[in-house]
Amino acid sequence: KDENIAALSGLKDHIVRLDLGRTAITDEALTILGDFSRLVVLDLRQTQITDEGLKSLSKLSKLQTLNLFGTS
Repeated sequence: KDENIAALSGLKDHIVRLDLGRTAITDEALTILGDFSRLVVLDLRQTQITDEGLKSLSKLSKLQTLNLFGTS
């Protein structure tokens, strides 16, 4: 859920890989993830995120792998 992502915010400078595939996250969670500046790998497969929500990830300059299989 989106509120669980907010709980990770205190660790955002330490998280480089995050697997959120098959979870109930939405575009709202992506606004929080956009501040996880050290993310290199992000798995969002089979979630309800949309193209609009992905705009929030545009400032993740270190992101190398993004799995969007089966997303909205």
